[in-house]
Amino acid sequence: MSTNCRCSSRLGSQAPSLRQPTIQTQENFFRYMRQHFALDALVNYQVEPADPERTIPNPERKALAKELRASRAALQALEQAYGQKARANPEAQRPTMRGFKIAQAKLNRQLREAQAKCEQLRARFAQLPKRVALNALLDDAEIVRLAPEAKHLTDTIKMLAFRAETALVRCLTLNGVRTEDDGRALVREMLLSSADIVPQAAQQRLLVRIHSLANPRHNRALAKLCETLNALEFRYPGSDLTLAYEPPPVA
Repeated sequence: MSTNCRCSSRLGSQAPSLRQPTIQTQENFFRYMRQHFALDALVNYQVEPADPERTIPNPERKALAKELRASRAALQALEQAYGQKARANPEAQRPTMRGFKIAQAKLNRQLREAQAKCEQLRARFAQLPKRVALNALLDDAEIVRLAPEAKHLTDTIKMLAFRAETALVRCLTLNGVRTEDDGRALVREMLLSSADIVPQAAQQRLLVRIHSLANPRHNRALAKLCETLNALEFRYPGSDLTLAYEPPPVA
């Protein structure tokens, strides 16, 4: 952990300062963490008691709102049908509104019933509270939440990994990589590439011989990054071996 922190601070001193965080950059950060660091992944299934007085949106109100929308849509359809009947009314047979209403008695009755239903639902909806306490819906034994300790630990490790990745991206942008997105894609490719780990006790170092990447341009960027990392002379944690990175030959 201390090695990673030292790496981030020493690499960061060589890079330009990042932008001040904004809502947009925060959204981009969380989107990236979900996509590449599984930030929302479930760590375990352990649960612990939750606050029974915590309020949530009233599910009865939500169901009633759905029913009210359906009733309003049905009423609107009846009104449209009634208007269409009025437009097509043969005036020679029914020249007055009274005559039209008598002829459309069934549709009138359906309209009145639909209007009454909408009014009843609207009145019930207005009386329901927007939020209710959990213990009003569930037994105390059912009110639980996922245990947070393991999630907090793994999220902290993922945040540190992101900071380490960011430090590597800064080094790449100083050595020819144009954008941050290109740098992060290249770092992911580097971290997923295969390598040989060769202990060299006589030289007191641990050689990491990295295999070739997708193209010569990436290999050149990797060579520059290896130069930067080798200049920092990190020691492998728990040993006296210095980490040495050997890039693939650059064509």
